[in-house]
Amino acid sequence: GLGFPKKEREYWQQVILGHLWKGNVNKAIEVLKELLPRCRVRSRVEELIDYLIRKRCLIPDYDERHKQWFWIASTRVEK
Repeated sequence: GLGFPKKEREYWQQVILGHLWKGNVNKAIEVLKELLPRCRVRSRVEELIDYLIRKRCLIPDYDERHKQWFWIASTRVEK
């Protein structure tokens, strides 16, 4: 939904996913809100922001879990 050129889109994807990997949902939401005025499909980005707000308490610090050798995927459950 960002509608940016590929390199810029990949950059912002890495930034946002980096924040989420560390469990910093608020920072990811902040970045998305800053990008909203430039978005091509604003509604899709707003949906992502709303999703992150609703699921905030369920998104752990995956980096810390990884360091402690905790399971970080749901593949066992999904199979």
